[in-house]
Amino acid sequence: MVFSSILEETSPLFFVAATMTVLGGILLIFHAFRLLPFSRRERTKGGLIFQAMKALASACVFLLGLFLLMVVLFAQTYEAFTREEPVARVQCVSVEGLDYDMVLRFVPIGGEQEGFPRLFRLRGDQWAVGGHILQWHPWLNILGLHTGYRITRIEGRYLKPEDELSEPRTVFDMGNSRTEVMWRWLYRHHDEIPFVGAVYGSTAYTFPGEDRTFVVTVTLSGFKVAPDQKS
Repeated sequence: MVFSSILEETSPLFFVAATMTVLGGILLIFHAFRLLPFSRRERTKGGLIFQAMKALASACVFLLGLFLLMVVLFAQTYEAFTREEPVARVQCVSVEGLDYDMVLRFVPIGGEQEGFPRLFRLRGDQWAVGGHILQWHPWLNILGLHTGYRITRIEGRYLKPEDELSEPRTVFDMGNSRTEVMWRWLYRHHDEIPFVGAVYGSTAYTFPGEDRTFVVTVTLSGFKVAPDQKS
């Protein structure tokens, strides 16, 4: 699963550049070896020049492949450490005179598809989205593997800690009992898996906004909430 995801996300130019670098390096070593004194004793002057030209061409292929490889790795590194994957679209408005303070509309996003919207009634000053984060080792991020996640709860949040203790709280479970077993195992044993960097919880929260749509994204370090630039 991990390696298939890497193959899907890795740019085709990476494989082209890697092939050029390896092939050019092999040919360069081969032709350079043919130019050594003990390997050209019976070669004419014209043959020596032709062999030198082939070595030079191999060097050009090797250097071009190496240059392209560095460009691709730089681009993938930048994309890996700045990527923000949309996971939900949220609209939340304040209400008055009712037994709750906010109405939240939650629409999950998977790839390019939006899921079925759900409505939640929340108490508090802010709305919050929380869940699990699986962080891979940086070299896997560079190769194209993105942060693993699962949203497990939507809740209302009070600004004052004393209100969290005295006021009614609203928390909605978004998890799945089957996947929760897997995540609990990862929390306890992630340090035994060579390619996993960390497993931890993350929560993002903000105030409700009238006539505003928010996008929940998952970044390299966790969940993030920001206004939807398209709305």
